[in-house]
Amino acid sequence: MYILYNFPGAGGFAVQALLEELGLPYELNHLDYDAGEHKRAPFIDLNPLGQVPTLVLPDGEVMTESAAILLYLSDLEGDAKLAPAPAEPLRPAYLRWMMMLTTSVYNASLRSYHPEDFTSAEDPKPISEVADRQLEEHWQLIEDELAARGPWLLGDTYSTADLYAMMIAHWVPDRTANFAKRPNLKALCDGVRARPAVARILPQHDGHW
Repeated sequence: MYILYNFPGAGGFAVQALLEELGLPYELNHLDYDAGEHKRAPFIDLNPLGQVPTLVLPDGEVMTESAAILLYLSDLEGDAKLAPAPAEPLRPAYLRWMMMLTTSVYNASLRSYHPEDFTSAEDPKPISEVADRQLEEHWQLIEDELAARGPWLLGDTYSTADLYAMMIAHWVPDRTANFAKRPNLKALCDGVRARPAVARILPQHDGHW
């Protein structure tokens, strides 16, 4: 049994969707952010940084960082074909997208939403302004590559990278405008949302998606 700790709509969404997709047994614990449950025991004993997602594996080992968890589970359950195997031709592109999404797009999203966490300056607005410009560049790159090679990030092959991209794309403050400018990204996100495993968990994140 896996145990997943998350907030509704937060980074554990993709992890939960993948657990559903893989048919793995799990227990979901949505922490109360406003009550500060992520900053006190027992959760802080699992993840001293107080961050989600946090996944307890069946053997009791604790994993953090959404991209790492997605990579691990996708490789562990290789028969599901949600990640190219190490020797397969699409593996380099898959790893490229997973790393870009987590280091560039996810990170810029955090700086856009929470600029105060990335500076000691009294006015954090310049941090968010730079992050917003970077997000525009990242999403346009993704849109252009989907237009050239889609419908998925790996062309005709759906992967965990598409699930990850869908989650991060839904964090854009003006999602409607972003999708209006980027129809291929919208089509990818709609396709991910339509997958039964994703559709099953969307009600648990109501108001965030």
